[in-house]
Amino acid sequence: MLAIAISVNVMWLPLIIAFSAFAGFFLRSAQIKKSTKRILSLENEMLKNHAEILKLNKELVELGNAIPNKTRIVSMKENQPAEEKEGTDPLKIKTVK
Repeated sequence: MLAIAISVNVMWLPLIIAFSAFAGFFLRSAQIKKSTKRILSLENEMLKNHAEILKLNKELVELGNAIPNKTRIVSMKENQPAEEKEGTDPLKIKTVK
């Protein structure tokens, strides 16, 4: 039968385990740094995109304000009589006689 016999000295075993643990730690920390850098770049890209969207919305509002509206919007509160306006004030304290 083909068998390969490997003998490891007991004194080398803790050194091999420690080396493997440090190698795993450094490989994993490199992966975490790489993913963190990628996340930060994606967040910056999203912030730039949102800033551009806000800028375009601001330009759209400015263009909308520059063009006169054909329709007139009338507030419902302006059409109420003056007596009803005084009676519907929720902050006004009514005194009972």
